[in-house]
Amino acid sequence: MNSRLPSLLVFVILGAIALGRPQMALAQETFVINLRGAEISLLAEQVSDITGRTLVLDPNLTGEVTVVSKQPLDREGVWALFQSILRVRGFAAVETGSVWQIVPELDARTKGSPQKLVIPGS
Repeated sequence: MNSRLPSLLVFVILGAIALGRPQMALAQETFVINLRGAEISLLAEQVSDITGRTLVLDPNLTGEVTVVSKQPLDREGVWALFQSILRVRGFAAVETGSVWQIVPELDARTKGSPQKLVIPGS
């Protein structure tokens, strides 16, 4: 029985290493976003896919956006880029439970609690 213990430990350690690899790769994944004259809703869809956040867009958030990204961005970098674009357009992201509402900045101050309100640059 004692002779099985070393081989069992090797199996457990190899299994743990194999399970840890996808998580490490996922954490290090980067993205390059290049859009020219694309609808902002398309960018929001990409951001949602990349970050895993559920976004609800205000109907007034419309128009085209151009984003040229030379440097790869991680997930948080993509989220920061999206927040920057929202700010330029006068919008902000407000977390409501598991959903992020994209609303005009003025409305964001009344909708979100201080911990859940994300207004870039403020």
